[in-house]
Amino acid sequence: MKSYYASLVDKLIVNKGYVQYPTRFPSKVKTSLFFDYILFPITCVFYNQLTKDSRILQCLL
Repeated sequence: MKSYYASLVDKLIVNKGYVQYPTRFPSKVKTSLFFDYILFPITCVFYNQLTKDSRILQCLL
């Protein structure tokens, strides 16, 4: 679910011109499939596991 949301937001941001990816696979797609479907979800899971017992201030830092 997080990957689907990230790909929608990423498509909007790329179409507005706020972000440009230097290399993409496949090159016909404007967004980064590696970031949207692999790196972003794994990073979110890591952050959630790292901060699951932390307080709000510690999570923000």
